[in-house]
Amino acid sequence: MSRTYSIGDLELISEVKASTIRMWEKRYNIFSPVRSVLNERIYSYSDLNLLLKITVLQAFNFKIGYLTSLSNQEFENLFDEYSLKFDTPNKYLSEFLYLFLEKDSESFENLFDKVYNQLFPEEFIINVLEPLVFKIKKLKQIRNLDSFYVDYFLNKLTLKILYLAEKEKKDRATKEILIFQSDSSALPCNLALVYFLATIKKYKIHFYFNKLPIESLQKMKGVFQANIVYTEFNENISNAKLIKYFEILEEVFPMSKNIVGGSRLKDGWKLIPNKVYSIRNLEVLYKAL
Repeated sequence: MSRTYSIGDLELISEVKASTIRMWEKRYNIFSPVRSVLNERIYSYSDLNLLLKITVLQAFNFKIGYLTSLSNQEFENLFDEYSLKFDTPNKYLSEFLYLFLEKDSESFENLFDKVYNQLFPEEFIINVLEPLVFKIKKLKQIRNLDSFYVDYFLNKLTLKILYLAEKEKKDRATKEILIFQSDSSALPCNLALVYFLATIKKYKIHFYFNKLPIESLQKMKGVFQANIVYTEFNENISNAKLIKYFEILEEVFPMSKNIVGGSRLKDGWKLIPNKVYSIRNLEVLYKAL
């Protein structure tokens, strides 16, 4: 395995802007990338590891100027001291991404089980898995990743989430939720996360992981009224089709709380009618359930 990373990889994994990484590299000489044949920066795992350690120490208000003035041993001692105090649910995100890129499925599974057992289920979904899935999909866009591997990985992750959700079902459900997507190409990993949260909130769940076109949606009119209807939009559908979908949702489920999410709504949120609720992330959805 090559263990090399572009500056875009570093930005996505560490959440430090590429412009900041370049500035630190120039001002403090702390990274040592090589140049590709296209003159692009190529970073090593050591560079990535150093960057992640810096972000941990910056969370404790250590300035980059001070950190770069330390010797290697002083820096490592400081990191060892403060990393033990760095206790947030998403602190494992970078490690998950690294294991994903290295295709180390066994270590990924072990870390998954470890973190799942340490956190509340909703914390794990909202603070770890949702940003992980988002960043994996983003990495697929900006890096020449094996599409078959990414799809296989996300499908495997989806099955794992659904399996854990079934284990969380303990009490009799008193409310109902319908979960589906308008998309034909999007992988259902996001819907599995919604399914998991709905399970925790003790909903009886009706779900469709394949595309549910408007024609099929219209046939549900009068069949049942779920307390919540959650629809996800990720494909780049036209504004006219998006508006039509909203109209049908209100017509078919007039007594339900219609909630919509997905990446398509970042550009189409102004089209959402007042009676339809838009959520920007799963934390907001969890509170709305």
